[in-house]
Amino acid sequence: MPEKGNGNKNPYYFLARSVQLATTMVFSVVGGVWLGGILDKKFATYPWLTFVFLVLGVATAFKVIFEFTREK
Repeated sequence: MPEKGNGNKNPYYFLARSVQLATTMVFSVVGGVWLGGILDKKFATYPWLTFVFLVLGVATAFKVIFEFTREK
């Protein structure tokens, strides 16, 4: 069992964090486009809301990367 506060001793720690980072990035962008598409159909504003939510998804992905790199 790894010591507390030193999770990088576990061989699966980096794999788990990498998978978490990748899935969060993908789902934030895809979810933003999906939600934007739904709202565009509802309000007949295509492609504006899709673009706005795409940008929000990409910003969320960069935020996740930033937090991942700042983690001890």
